Amino acid sequence: MDFTLLVLALLLPQDPQPDPAARKVNVTGAWYVKGPNWRSDTVEKAEEGDDVTVLGTEGKYSKVKLKKKDLTAYIESASLVPPEKFIRKKTDEKEGQALSAQGAEATRGVNQKMEDEYRSQGGPARDQSYKDLDAWLSRPSYYSDRAQLVARLKEFQKEGKLGEHSPVK
Repeated sequence: MDFTLLVLALLLPQDPQPDPAARKVNVTGAWYVKGPNWRSDTVEKAEEGDDVTVLGTEGKYSKVKLKKKDLTAYIESASLVPPEKFIRKKTDEKEGQALSAQGAEATRGVNQKMEDEYRSQGGPARDQSYKDLDAWLSRPSYYSDRAQLVARLKEFQKEGKLGEHSPVK
């Protein structure tokens, strides 16, 4: 009886199991780096939807091989999802663009009349918030250039500034 069940189980068609190592990049701000550490040098920016094969994990980083290139690097594991969960539809894209356009209407500097009205209704606290926002917007952004940000952080650490600004003496 057991032998018959075994033969039937082998003859029945089975669903192919997905490759457990296959993943897709699911984050637009992800980077491939040389080591499993945020201070590692960058290799290149990861594109959303990149097909990668996970070779192993170290901490919160996964060692991956990029399928479209002969590239082996590390990426944050949180940036990866199984291929069957990576679904991008045209309707999602259109809906996202519509919501983005609506949000842009209320954004700073887009509709000056709407901004002035909103600012006047909030009193001095809201006015100060706008001044703070102006100060933040005038600061340089290093997020888009990860290599430059890491280099500046390493320089900051080497100069001993962390100890200088520490409340503990």
